[in-house]
Amino acid sequence: MSKFGISYNVFDGVELLEDSINHIKKHVDFISIVYQKKSYWGEVISDHDLEILKNLKELGLVDSIVEFNLNPNHAIHVNQINKRNLGKDLSKEFGCTHHMTLDCDEFYTDEQFSYLINWHKENPEKISYCTLRAYYKDTKYMISNKGYMDNDLYVSCFFPVEYEFVMNYPTSMKVDPTRKVGCGNNQLIYHHDYENIIMHHLSYVRKDIYKKINNAAAKLRYQKNQSRFEFFTDCYDNFEEDGIAICADGSEYNIEKIDPIIELDKYYSYLK
Repeated sequence: MSKFGISYNVFDGVELLEDSINHIKKHVDFISIVYQKKSYWGEVISDHDLEILKNLKELGLVDSIVEFNLNPNHAIHVNQINKRNLGKDLSKEFGCTHHMTLDCDEFYTDEQFSYLINWHKENPEKISYCTLRAYYKDTKYMISNKGYMDNDLYVSCFFPVEYEFVMNYPTSMKVDPTRKVGCGNNQLIYHHDYENIIMHHLSYVRKDIYKKINNAAAKLRYQKNQSRFEFFTDCYDNFEEDGIAICADGSEYNIEKIDPIIELDKYYSYLK
């Protein structure tokens, strides 16, 4: 019988975590959090965020919380892959047959996540991927796909626990480099249609957007440009409904105002 585990990769964005869990919890058998006390760039996690993680465990929303210790001799992406694989190992130890990795700002609708679970029950040997859409400031502001990396970027969904994430594993599509599942047989890989399931990426929905971009693994791509970070933060904090999204790499994208597909609840209480 199939048994599904998920693990959240955590440092910042903790204010989104409870809502993300609540969207999918009823569909899975095991949820873990793998967190780090220090970011890839040296910032220490706040006591407030650690308290939120503790409360999620006390509320019964997660089954296990484990600290990941960064290896200073490893590159950022190697540490990140090892962190994701630790989450996979926790699912395996619990007895799960399938595992999925998520970040705090990643959401799925109830209907589509149910489809994903049922699909893997019918195709237990498969490794699946889906594409995503990104949001800015709130879930009613979707970043236009035209030209944005999410237009052709895939992330892994569930996969059998005998596999693990492998850096630079060859795939036929553009995949987040820390989410390539090394299965040894690409005939096992399946790409879900956009209409069936997508990941809603609240990448630019944060209580503290500066903390997000200043500690992200992708900071290398942003060239650690401090003045750009400050400009981006100012644009984000002063965003108006008819404005454009200015992202951390300096690129500008159109915003599409939508009726929210993802409803947030607990997030707003963390903003107070």
